[in-house]
Amino acid sequence: KPGGLPDAAEIEEAKQAAMPPLGGDGLLDGPQWRDVLQAILKWAAVGGAPPATRQVIAELQAEAPEILDGRARAVLSGDVPDLSRGAAVFVAAALQVRWAVAASLLSAEGFQQIDDGKRCPVCAQAPLVSVIGPAAEGQSTRYLHCRLCASAWNYVRIKCAACG
Repeated sequence: KPGGLPDAAEIEEAKQAAMPPLGGDGLLDGPQWRDVLQAILKWAAVGGAPPATRQVIAELQAEAPEILDGRARAVLSGDVPDLSRGAAVFVAAALQVRWAVAASLLSAEGFQQIDDGKRCPVCAQAPLVSVIGPAAEGQSTRYLHCRLCASAWNYVRIKCAACG
């Protein structure tokens, strides 16, 4: 499996279990997300970043893969210690690229609602934003957009996306 991407059987198994195909931390397997992180850090280091940001960049560039993977798992779980918030910005950016690319490779068929539609059907993360699109047949349509994989899914307008 290239870079932790689920194969067709695993995707079908996830659908049967009403689970998202990119849920969990499977895309952390292999160096792909860390390669994205290093590219982001290299780009960010070129600009005129403040000294504190340059220090965070240098620390992340020097960290061992196991430490970086631990940071990624903390970002995915939403359990980032206060002292790691500067690094979490860069880690989250790399994870977003990794998951968005993986999501773009999936077929849109067969995804199921998770948590009554309040979580992404592709990766089970919470939405970042709710957008009401142009009216179709007199009705505007609301979409939630995933904070991790950039997927969008329909959600009824009358309900709160946070509490239902």
